Amino acid sequence: MFEASDLKFNIVTAISNSETEEEISALLYSQGCNIIYRALTLDLLMAFLEENTQIITILYSPDLIIVKELNNLITRFTQHRFIKVDLINYQPTQLLIELAQTSRPAMMHKVVRQNNLYTIVGSPGSPGTSTIANHLAIYIDATIISANHHNLRPVSEKNVYKVNAEQLMEKLQPLSTQQVIIDAGSAVSLTDTLADRRVNAHWLSQSIACCSHLIYLVKANEDGITYLTEFKKDFTNLINPPKIIYLLNQQRFDRLGQMIQKQFIALVSKEISVQIPYDGRLGRVINGSKNWQYFWHNNAFNKQIGKIGNQQAQ
Repeated sequence: MFEASDLKFNIVTAISNSETEEEISALLYSQGCNIIYRALTLDLLMAFLEENTQIITILYSPDLIIVKELNNLITRFTQHRFIKVDLINYQPTQLLIELAQTSRPAMMHKVVRQNNLYTIVGSPGSPGTSTIANHLAIYIDATIISANHHNLRPVSEKNVYKVNAEQLMEKLQPLSTQQVIIDAGSAVSLTDTLADRRVNAHWLSQSIACCSHLIYLVKANEDGITYLTEFKKDFTNLINPPKIIYLLNQQRFDRLGQMIQKQFIALVSKEISVQIPYDGRLGRVINGSKNWQYFWHNNAFNKQIGKIGNQQAQ
């Protein structure tokens, strides 16, 4: 069993199922954690958090605290940590691992949106976020920041800095007068991301919190449309969200491609959206070559990248 006894957590439970709550309490007591309050309703939890000044970890079940309410709590009580308990598939070892991953103190500085900053997020499994970041950086003359825990990304002719979540705000300060693009990775539910304190989630949370424009990229296939549907449902729960640009990548114009295009347009409605056409040359053209310059200045891909870049002035 994973040992959590050195973490000395102060824990509040907000779990609807009494049997699961008792089981979790016994587990946490055995690991040296301190359960300081058991909230039976959302109102009781709110009242307790308003009166308490210490840093707390809240274990909650999603039926007791729904997504929109959770987002309000996270926004109001930024010093606390929230961990969701799956009542159907509760696993003690996994819970202790998640508790251990929250052992670092929460970031206490205030994150301010920066007008010079784009953040690009892709749906799971959608290729192209780094490629779009590279080309957008050329168009708006921007520096790129990516996570040092991400895999290798395609080479860019613009400056690329790899940092961790704790270094992000520090890295952005000297770049305040320049255009910056954060290559942020993938996500579907941003509210779950804001509640999660693991490394990748913390990186995403910081990246989204400080940007003026969020670009959400999906691949032009059925999975992309499914992810976009879930993302849009969740995005409405965000408080003070950044301006968002929806991007359909690798759009084809066969029968299936046209169906995907119609679904994309219906989902994004009147919101800002861009469709990037599929072009096999994109992955074969080498930066700095004569062919690359010709490709860049003479195709529909560049026009769509320009549509994204021009949003900065609007």
